Amino acid sequence: MQYYFRQQNTSSHGYSHQLRLNSSTDFFQIDTLLIHPHAMIIFEIKNITGQLSFDFDRQ
Repeated sequence: MQYYFRQQNTSSHGYSHQLRLNSSTDFFQIDTLLIHPHAMIIFEIKNITGQLSFDFDRQ
């Protein structure tokens, strides 16, 4: 993800990679945080081999 973020024009947005934050008693980590004037998006990256499928019709 870092490679693709570096390729973008960062004048309207920024990003942070491997962000470690403190929540009163514990710490937590965000893989990548994209910061835009209208939103903040968390990317949680997993290395999974094989094929993933999603059943959007299931209720």
